[in-house]
Amino acid sequence: MNKKKVIVVVAILLSIVFLSGCQEETVESGIPDNITLESDIVELVYAEIVEHMEYGNVKQVDVQYLFKNIVDRRINFYVTAEFYDAENNSLFTDSRTFTGILEGHVETVVSPTANVISFNDVNASKVDHVLLKTEEFDL
Repeated sequence: MNKKKVIVVVAILLSIVFLSGCQEETVESGIPDNITLESDIVELVYAEIVEHMEYGNVKQVDVQYLFKNIVDRRINFYVTAEFYDAENNSLFTDSRTFTGILEGHVETVVSPTANVISFNDVNASKVDHVLLKTEEFDL
């Protein structure tokens, strides 16, 4: 009986020792810190800011994004990209329209006409961060 207790205690202690090194792993979303989304209807599955250079200067800045519909219905929405400098001054705003996005749909391909908003201006080099906002609408 005493031997069984010792074996159980040793097994418990070994389990604790082995498991104490385990840590919960968090999977990073891959979304850069300088891109923020304000939305109750979609989440970002991909986002990136791309700078286009010409003669050593930033000529254009694109924000590319892919969404996932997180609500239990088909949705129509506008996405607005607001480009800001490091002092949080708005530099440029533009938007795109998405219609008929099915429940649970996840975009997988960046389309230049739908999933890219570009800022092409002499101030493009000043872009520090981008805010993406969605606004749902009915057809």
